[in-house]
Amino acid sequence: MESPMDVRLKPLVEQAYCSALACHGDLDLEPEQYTSHVLSVARKHLGSSVSHATAFAFINTLHTNDLYLSVACAKPSDVAWERFIVLYRAFIEKAASTVASTDDAAHAIADRITGHIFLPNGSGRSRIGSYEGRSSLATWLSAVINNAAIKEQNRCNRLEQLEGSHDVVDYALPRTVDAALRARTYASLVLDSLAVAGESLSEQERFILALRYEDDLQGYEIAAILGIHPSTVTRRLQRVYDKLRAKTISNLESEHQLSQFAIEECVDDIRENPGYSVLSFLRTST
Repeated sequence: MESPMDVRLKPLVEQAYCSALACHGDLDLEPEQYTSHVLSVARKHLGSSVSHATAFAFINTLHTNDLYLSVACAKPSDVAWERFIVLYRAFIEKAASTVASTDDAAHAIADRITGHIFLPNGSGRSRIGSYEGRSSLATWLSAVINNAAIKEQNRCNRLEQLEGSHDVVDYALPRTVDAALRARTYASLVLDSLAVAGESLSEQERFILALRYEDDLQGYEIAAILGIHPSTVTRRLQRVYDKLRAKTISNLESEHQLSQFAIEECVDDIRENPGYSVLSFLRTST
């Protein structure tokens, strides 16, 4: 049941939807979805007992055009993501170059940002769905990019510390006895299961893996080649990874009659052994 405040604000939010539609075009977002999101933001920050004037003033401070784009992206809508890339790709690259320590780091951050905000956060929502319109979308993106730059710098610092630690290097050089024994025990079974998983791939799935790992292309570069949105590339790659994992585990269980513990050992070996790269799926499936 709608609250009295929702009823009072609805005409204003519906008007904002019409203005945003005129600004961005049809992004495959229904008015009800937009209205529900904007009203939820208002309830979160105002509660239910504020005055009519205060509620109206709050809605009028929101960046409602940006909210229309972000809610459509979170839906998700491919046409919305295409609009997002057109509007913000250059901005993301420029902002990343401003905060990153090197050009390479800037490119890495810019390439990851779109996928990062598309993927779900801890609550299971697409991260761009957490945008509330209280600042501009550009300001929100700047904060996300700045946070990514800090994480990238911390990662680089940890790598430098590892490279400078003789003790760590000494431990890292040989594989552990357990890992080596595991690899010898399951190598033939893992290779067979990888081959079966590779054979299950369609030509399109092999092609997108080849673009990513043989040609070392980033998501937006693959998207340009395939004529799709970068977020679609992310989703397709994830589906391929899930399929390969499921097929590999299924073969280890059904054909080689391995126990759950042994299967987990094989999965650990695939994850840790550089000989079992994603490229191995391509090689076994040709």
